[in-house]
Amino acid sequence: MASKLQKTQDLRDRDQKFIRERLEKSHDRRESRFKRLYENVTGRDNLAYKTAMALRERDAHEDHRRHELHSEWESKVYQPIATQAFERLNPKDRALEQELQGYKNVGFLLPSRKDPAVPVEFRIRADVHADPSRRSLADTAWENSFHQWSHNVLGHSRSAPSLGSCLVPQDAIKRGALGVPAKSRPVLEPENWNPVPLQGTLYGHFAQVA
Repeated sequence: MASKLQKTQDLRDRDQKFIRERLEKSHDRRESRFKRLYENVTGRDNLAYKTAMALRERDAHEDHRRHELHSEWESKVYQPIATQAFERLNPKDRALEQELQGYKNVGFLLPSRKDPAVPVEFRIRADVHADPSRRSLADTAWENSFHQWSHNVLGHSRSAPSLGSCLVPQDAIKRGALGVPAKSRPVLEPENWNPVPLQGTLYGHFAQVA
């Protein structure tokens, strides 16, 4: 009886030892698998890390670009307008200026207002070409003006007409009004709104295919 009990106890000890070793191996495998997956997700050489860094760099670049654009607009547009208004409302010698003019006048008009009924000589002016937010529109207007003047003076091939010719009315070419930069996108005249001129512009069939 004692011998059988000892054999049973030895077998039970071996089984417990085998179970503990098996559990420890399973635990080690789970830990190694977790570390491997964690490294794949947060590692420095994988696609997720490279994508996150690229998005972070792009956000930083866009934020820096917005700051530069705002600083340029403030220095080239806002500051000149504020300086003109301040010098108008606060002259160096107000009494001498009023004595020379014979009346008191501190009125002014904004660039967007054109009221001929108001007898005000002073008008706040802003340089459109220096405005960074309108630079692309001004460049496009000058480029279209150059192409239209070149086609008007030199002529163009009938087999390859200008795609942007219908964006500017012919009476504007005759008046010579193309030298003035536009403040909006080039548009078709209301009477030209039909499929043929529309598809012939840069914003028609070419834009749809591209």
